[in-house]
Amino acid sequence: YKTLSRLKNEIKLREKQETVIKRRLGSRITINKLLETSLAPMSLIQQLESLLDIIFSIPWFTLNQKGSIFLIDQETGNLELKAHRGFRKEQLAKCLRLRPGQCLCGQAAMTGQTIYAAHVDDRHHIRFEHMQDHGHYCVPIKTSERIIGVINLYVNANHVRKTEEDEFLDSVA
Repeated sequence: YKTLSRLKNEIKLREKQETVIKRRLGSRITINKLLETSLAPMSLIQQLESLLDIIFSIPWFTLNQKGSIFLIDQETGNLELKAHRGFRKEQLAKCLRLRPGQCLCGQAAMTGQTIYAAHVDDRHHIRFEHMQDHGHYCVPIKTSERIIGVINLYVNANHVRKTEEDEFLDSVA
């Protein structure tokens, strides 16, 4: 009986390790696809849209198929929406330009830190009719000298933030 129990535990441990290895491999493959896309001969907007599609294709990361990429306008300092997936017209109109500190994306740009929300809360300055509860990862895009934009990804309301998701998104950004 003890041997059978020990074998079951060992199988569970190996299955867990296999899952971790598959996720790490999937993350590396995704990062490679992102790098290839960033070097591809296409417009910046096409690259950003492709990058969103690649991020949404990750099977282990439970993202909604909704998100955006903002870049900072060097003259105004505002975030400008450059690529998006799943946005409705009224959301597009309200999120086209954001000031530093405005809403979650603006907070990520201002602080240089990933901003996470498990649901719509007081930090969501921008609201619109029929907005459903949701969560966000707002990840600053950084160079060695400065913040140049924000990746904004939607998750289901009450999604539980995970360290591996944070680490992956930092690598992507």
